[in-house]
Amino acid sequence: KQREYQWARAGLAKIRMANGEFEQARQVFQAVILENRNYIDAYDQMALAYQHMGQPDAACDVLERAAKLSPNSVQRQRRLGEVSLKLGNVGVAEKAFRKCISIGEYSVMKSVDAYFGLARVCGKKNEAKEALQLLAAARRDFPDEDIELRAKITEGMVYHESGDFRRARKTGDELEELLKASPARPDTPTCMELAALLFSVGVKEAPVDLLCYVIRNNHDNIV
Repeated sequence: KQREYQWARAGLAKIRMANGEFEQARQVFQAVILENRNYIDAYDQMALAYQHMGQPDAACDVLERAAKLSPNSVQRQRRLGEVSLKLGNVGVAEKAFRKCISIGEYSVMKSVDAYFGLARVCGKKNEAKEALQLLAAARRDFPDEDIELRAKITEGMVYHESGDFRRARKTGDELEELLKASPARPDTPTCMELAALLFSVGVKEAPVDLLCYVIRNNHDNIV
């Protein structure tokens, strides 16, 4: 009765987020920020709400504001890089991914996603050599079968985005053969990335099958 408890209001907003009430949650996070511009978690959560509502531009703006106030968060810089890359804002994405890799080098929050993201940025800038070096570092520092698959997908994207269509198609063909060889499928985000690459290099049937698989397993997700 005597004062506002911002942590409690933010907690209630997180519950609304979990219930799918994204706009109501966003309004609460925005109110918390208006009262305390240094409540960084509210920025992160509000950006997430915008992403759930299909508003990546707004999410990117919020994450940029948060990154200026508190730049040394591995997760925040990674999310900023990912949203910026989707929006085609290569400059912001590159800065965020490089910062993420730098501050995460000796952190338990070190993220392979930053390496893949920066490799994509380098591909878009026609800097394939650095992109391949980043993928080699990802394979070295994060040894895992799923990482190898994601690295291969990203490699194909780098070739395609840097204009090396021959190597891009070769990578796509290799990935298509992997799909034929095993009935196992990766997680949904990886399936989406793989389908996007295969479509972009001219493979037709395999990505359609992948998207059908994703739809069957995510029938309640309208996105």
